[in-house]
Amino acid sequence: MASNFSVIENKFYNQIKNGIAFSNSLGQYTTSIKSNSGDVIKLVQTIELAVSVNLDETELMTISTLPFDATNAEIKANSIDWFAEGIYPSASIRVERGGLSYNITVLNITGVGNTKLVISDANMTGMIAALGLTDLGEYTDLTFKLISVPTHCIFKYKLNPLTLAVPNYDSPLDDNEQSYYAKAIPTSPTFETMAFLGGENGSSMAEVEIAYLTTYENYRHRFQINHIFKNPYYVSGELTNIQEAIKPALLSGSNTLKYDNYFEMGTSAYHNSIFNNYGLTGDCGYFEENYNGNINNYTVENVVITNASATGKLESTETNTLTFDVVTTGTWNAGVGGVLSHSKLPTLAEYQNKTEAFDSIWLFDNIFNNESGAAASSGIYTNFEFSITASDTISVSVDIDFSASQQLKISDTSYYALWFGIANEDLTDADLIDRVNLIIDVNTYTRNTDVSNLVINYNPKFREEFRGLSGVSYTNFNGGDGDLWSMEFPFQLDTTKEAQIVKAKFKIIAESSSDLFQVGNSIDFPIGLPLLSTDGTYVYQIINIDSNNLLNIPEDAPLKTLEATINIPAVLPSTTQDAVFKTGFQVPWRDWIENLNVPVSLYDATKPQNNRNNKTSNYSALSTYSIYGVLELSISNNVEPVNTIYELYSDQSTIIDFDSAGWVGFSGDVKLYDEDGVEVSELEDGRDLIIKIECTHGSGVLSPQTLAAFVWIEINGATASPSYLSSSFDYSSDENRLQPSDELGTGNTQYVEILSETNKVTLICKTNSDNLVAGLDYYIRGRLWHKI
Repeated sequence: MASNFSVIENKFYNQIKNGIAFSNSLGQYTTSIKSNSGDVIKLVQTIELAVSVNLDETELMTISTLPFDATNAEIKANSIDWFAEGIYPSASIRVERGGLSYNITVLNITGVGNTKLVISDANMTGMIAALGLTDLGEYTDLTFKLISVPTHCIFKYKLNPLTLAVPNYDSPLDDNEQSYYAKAIPTSPTFETMAFLGGENGSSMAEVEIAYLTTYENYRHRFQINHIFKNPYYVSGELTNIQEAIKPALLSGSNTLKYDNYFEMGTSAYHNSIFNNYGLTGDCGYFEENYNGNINNYTVENVVITNASATGKLESTETNTLTFDVVTTGTWNAGVGGVLSHSKLPTLAEYQNKTEAFDSIWLFDNIFNNESGAAASSGIYTNFEFSITASDTISVSVDIDFSASQQLKISDTSYYALWFGIANEDLTDADLIDRVNLIIDVNTYTRNTDVSNLVINYNPKFREEFRGLSGVSYTNFNGGDGDLWSMEFPFQLDTTKEAQIVKAKFKIIAESSSDLFQVGNSIDFPIGLPLLSTDGTYVYQIINIDSNNLLNIPEDAPLKTLEATINIPAVLPSTTQDAVFKTGFQVPWRDWIENLNVPVSLYDATKPQNNRNNKTSNYSALSTYSIYGVLELSISNNVEPVNTIYELYSDQSTIIDFDSAGWVGFSGDVKLYDEDGVEVSELEDGRDLIIKIECTHGSGVLSPQTLAAFVWIEINGATASPSYLSSSFDYSSDENRLQPSDELGTGNTQYVEILSETNKVTLICKTNSDNLVAGLDYYIRGRLWHKI
């Protein structure tokens, strides 16, 4: 029978000894998990998949050529289930007998109990000759080895109670499995990041990547898993536990956790080599203890948090300076490492079954430094440092700031936890090192806004151009420069505070941990003078804007919409009032327009306008910058005489440059043809040309029903809106520089045509030479969406 999996090596690293990036002292690790709540751990695991089906005296195998047809042959076993053994159709197999071998390819697996391997007659003829077999012979001395290297893997893991006999891989946060997949593992030692299955990324407390390393003896395939994960530290209902360092049930007494994981490997169609790896031991402790129940030699003293509002705890809108001392029962060693960690402690409703990433929901962030090391900065932290101030005391200081998007996740009822990981004894022994996570502070944040909660329950929605204003929506607008989107921001206003919108605009911003700036022009909503109504209890604002934005498309096109609606609630009195703002927009793409909002720190003389321009992709994932769509509201109220500015953020968006390698799966090329089908190199005065934008891919023939596109043309250096043509909506007009082509079917007077062929999709339309100005340079660009 097959012996599919073996674990060759486990290396568990911790950040106190190995650093935040796990790049220090790599010779120091444990072979089973030893950690504490709040740790971030990296497992480097080498596994081997070696599928070898060995016959014995009880398993008889018959080979026969031409059993049913004139092309195929079969190998039939008495009872072997080939699928269960890890064999699958399309697999390459090495068949061995008495020192001889021959390679075959499995065409199919059939028969009751999956006992028959179907191979080609040519393979069977070659195998008979190579191994000294006879047709219709029966054998017990054949060995079948899988030589195909798996390209697909499903990986699961969990820190389970040591006494758990049946594997469980559910997230400690909800009922989602901690399951990840890679569907195209490179056949070279290159790591592929594994994606979280299911889409509810808030359940994932880990990052996983996998790489194929090498193959021994043609069938022993080795892989490396790099798994960075957080040791669970809080779930709803454990506030008292973390405040007072009272161990929860999973870690109380001698209870502890072990690391279990699981693999399914093969191809995307057949990942039938399955392995539950749950034989490891473990030693996991809670806060304020060294692993499970070992002595803690340290205490935190003199905790002080200062900020402009003097709240004595973390203020979400201001810089916080945190200082504290750590006292040991012994004497501090110079240069010891320490890890400072912060986390929001969200409510069950905030973290369960959410698509947003764990770190974003929990505002988790940590930072490493050594005693007397240079001040370190990362994420929410700046100037993190500590030093020995007495033989038994180290003093720690750090500044903590939250970004604008993080502040939106914090209220004055939200709890946070701060802890400090430290070790001082047995520092070179990964098993004996006295690592402890010490609680610094558990408290509620303060939030010093002008007037809080004037806007509640906002839910940004973004839709690609082909959806118009309805259908599937996203909380961000991942895509490329120049993409057309619609945005919809529904929210509620607090009528108890007479919240009334005075100004409103939509904008695209790039934001880092320290600053932000606007990219492109904002879209203003013409609010005008207020129209108010009252029921005697509350005052209600009425807004009914039904206008158009500046996109150069027909007025009845969905993305031309510029709409804001606030009506009187149906049931009065009401403490809230529903509002919704909608418009279409194009992601800023013009690098020829100077943008002095861009910080001088991003100056780059090699780029247009020295990199201070309106091309969004320039700043997406640049340094620590991220891209957001923001609805900015100026809101009057009856609490303060000054309007409060609210900025309602989208989720983080990634914007990719034109023709960038970041466009996974497709590449494009714009070509021009005359009416005779001859390719030309440039636009021609007074002559309409056919535009063909060829998008190549590797997915065969894509159904046209799954595709959508738009094409746009503009003058190089322009500031006005381009001309557009769409596959979904009628953007044609007498002034349009583009016009439809009827190349695929006569009578098309409205749309971009889409031709789908093997591994290629072509967008087709024409120029309208009547609206082109001779002597000017034009850009022609296209956007193809695969609606999957």
